[in-house]
Amino acid sequence: MVQIHQTDDLRKLARSVEHLLEFRYLREQMDKGELKPTFSDLLPVSVALEKAERQATRASEGQEPQPERRVVTQQDYDDTLAAAKARMAELKKKEGA
Repeated sequence: MVQIHQTDDLRKLARSVEHLLEFRYLREQMDKGELKPTFSDLLPVSVALEKAERQATRASEGQEPQPERRVVTQQDYDDTLAAAKARMAELKKKEGA
């Protein structure tokens, strides 16, 4: 199971490296004046940068463990109910005394 997650992470990392290399190549072309961006090019680039930032943030923070939900059994419920009834009876005796 762990190996599957590691393989997926490696694929994502490889894709990110490919995107970075492609971005570097396009930037070099723009710097040389060989490529002129248009307004319609800005939205996909903006979305891609936002997604990359989110992925980087998520990767650096790691996944937070999900809190484990406490399972209450019928025995737990019965014990709590009996203790509450005993406490209520004790309080009624003190009020009456």
